[in-house]
Amino acid sequence: MNSPEKKGKCRHRTPALPPGVAAPFRKIPRLRTLLTSAALAALLPLHALPASASIFDTPAGGWFWYESVPDEAKDDAANKAPIPPETAESADESPRLTVGWLRRNAQKFLDAAIDRPTRENVLAWFYVQRLMQDRASAFAEAAQSAVEGNPLVDENFRRPQASFAQREFDRNAALEGDRLLRSLSKKAGIVFFFRPDCPFCRAMAPKVAALSEEYGFPVLAVSLDGENLVLEGKPLFRNFRADSGQAAMLGVTAVPELFFYTRERGFVRAAAGAMTSGELRDTILRKASEGGLISPEEYGRTRLVIAQDHEDELREGILRAWRRMGKDQAAEGAAGSAGTEGGKER
Repeated sequence: MNSPEKKGKCRHRTPALPPGVAAPFRKIPRLRTLLTSAALAALLPLHALPASASIFDTPAGGWFWYESVPDEAKDDAANKAPIPPETAESADESPRLTVGWLRRNAQKFLDAAIDRPTRENVLAWFYVQRLMQDRASAFAEAAQSAVEGNPLVDENFRRPQASFAQREFDRNAALEGDRLLRSLSKKAGIVFFFRPDCPFCRAMAPKVAALSEEYGFPVLAVSLDGENLVLEGKPLFRNFRADSGQAAMLGVTAVPELFFYTRERGFVRAAAGAMTSGELRDTILRKASEGGLISPEEYGRTRLVIAQDHEDELREGILRAWRRMGKDQAAEGAAGSAGTEGGKER
């Protein structure tokens, strides 16, 4: 029974009160005696108690007439504590309604509108929404104008956006791929490693045979257990041989697996695992490019997106914008400082 090593591959076998609570109650008779003193009784707010109430039934005083006295020093310290940045910002009478300010404070407007749905609070939330939507619309229009015709960021330069142009583009890429595969078959053969009892090998083998028939690739099928692969009662590969160390030499640990073979470059790994015919075709072209069997430019013409290398221009544009933003922030900071000093003078 075969257990796949990974998807599309077959593994190659190489009730009383507690003392602390009861003790205070033993002091109650003595306290009652003390309360009979006229001097002490004059100090108690007895006028606040109902006539039928007992001092022992007053929860406000607690069981032992203990009340915590506010710490005036702590209250003063709390009053003198610095205002958090967000509170200070919200207290600003005329904040600059930047995107950052709106992002930080939008939730506060929504919370106020839900907690206290007055006409003013609800409208304020919708004003915030409208302002943010208007900013987003202005950005979208500016982005479209800036991107159009710019080869660094306009996707139309990488792949046409019009449907008729896409169809033509895809057709040319497919024709170029077919041409390269036919050219490749004249200088490279395919070595296909399989095992007859592997279900993925049995699914891939007809695709490998079709690739050979369509583009002319010579295929050498290598069976890991020495038996040919039979489909519908017929052997699939006429040119096959039993593995005699080739799999170990190339590091084959799972099947199916394909290799290119050329006299100049030897073996180049081409594809591994089960895949569709289109995936097999694209993988072979990519691996042929990586292995130096076709040029990167040739491979690029088979892709559905035009590969472009604009890293230097992109880096320069980013750094130029970064320096400009730094200057703008410095100018805004200087203007804000001048306004603050002017306000103090007045």
